[in-house]
Amino acid sequence: MIKFLQNYVSINIFIILTILSVLISLTTNKYSNITNTQQFHQKTGDILQITLPLSIGTYGLITKNKILLKSFAKYFIISQAITHSLKAIVRRPRPYNKNRKDSFPSGHTSSAFTAPVFLHSKYGLAAAIPFYALSTYTGYSRVVSNKHYITDIIGGIIVAFISLYIEAIIKFIIKKIKIYKSKQ
Repeated sequence: MIKFLQNYVSINIFIILTILSVLISLTTNKYSNITNTQQFHQKTGDILQITLPLSIGTYGLITKNKILLKSFAKYFIISQAITHSLKAIVRRPRPYNKNRKDSFPSGHTSSAFTAPVFLHSKYGLAAAIPFYALSTYTGYSRVVSNKHYITDIIGGIIVAFISLYIEAIIKFIIKKIKIYKSKQ
């Protein structure tokens, strides 16, 4: 129980740092030309898709948890590989530009959702709830800024969940191969 509370407190510190990094980023010169709420949502989603997964990596580095870092890195790479493969296969036009055929699934959403899905699998739902909220906002920001359809967002969320299972299957297969080789 104490270990869970330590993890929960540490994770919530990263949530606060993530939100602060969003607010600081929105005040920098790059984002200072935001003139409407649509642009605000878009830029905030842009930042969250990076800071949410990065916070898991930072947590792993600070706690010196190499297993967590390695596992999350594999999971994130699988998630992005699936996302970008599906974009190339499906070739769905964007709502704002029919000539850009990379709408499905939402890369911002699949990237953002890797953080809560991973946390949920390692530390339980309570630790992941704030990350789910921020990731959901990231998906919302993509629809509000007219970058994606709602089905693109749902696709990005599904990719994040499926990728975790694929990472677990790969881990299981590698473990079985190592056991098999050690018996020879």
